[in-house]
Amino acid sequence: MDKIDRPDLDTLNSLSTLADNWETWGQEYKLYLDSDKREGIGWSWRQYIYTDLRKELSDLTYEHCSFCDGYPFDMSKETIEHYKPKNDFPLLAYKWNNLFYCCDTCQKEANKLPFENTIKPDHNDYNFDKIFYVDLGDFKIKVLETLEDADHSLFLKAEAFLIRYGINIPSRITRRRNNYRDLKNYFKSEYGATDARIRNDFPFRYLYDELIRLS
Repeated sequence: MDKIDRPDLDTLNSLSTLADNWETWGQEYKLYLDSDKREGIGWSWRQYIYTDLRKELSDLTYEHCSFCDGYPFDMSKETIEHYKPKNDFPLLAYKWNNLFYCCDTCQKEANKLPFENTIKPDHNDYNFDKIFYVDLGDFKIKVLETLEDADHSLFLKAEAFLIRYGINIPSRITRRRNNYRDLKNYFKSEYGATDARIRNDFPFRYLYDELIRLS
């Protein structure tokens, strides 16, 4: 749930094929859907771009899920998520800004619901601490209550984000609680001492930040 600083697609040499073709591929896929699969070209990651695309996206998040911040993916698989679903928005199916590195739990949760606009972690104004907080009483991620009056539209998008990606499903609450306990033990024994690990070596980096604030 860290902010993603996404570079322009045309600056990434490994994705030059995507830069050259994403609009055409989207048009071909839309035609395929509109023609009841009689014309156009069906969905696939064209011209073997998947591996390079996933690598570029995962580098942006230091291999953390773009939505839940899970890491490593030991209880999930790594995927590429379409923020706007490809079957509903086929012209965006290959668009760089619509694609996110994602765990399959977030993807499965998102697929359960019809699309609605939520916050995007690559938005210029996105900042976890200005939108969310972790409640150390129940280990749920919650939207700042002050946003409901200060920016009601943002408040609704943030609430929708938590629901869409299953951020507070029970298994994740349990894992956050366990991770927080492990982080406290790490800080107790290692904080201030020489240690090779850094913030990006931990899942749920907002918990790391919380312990920094409390230290």
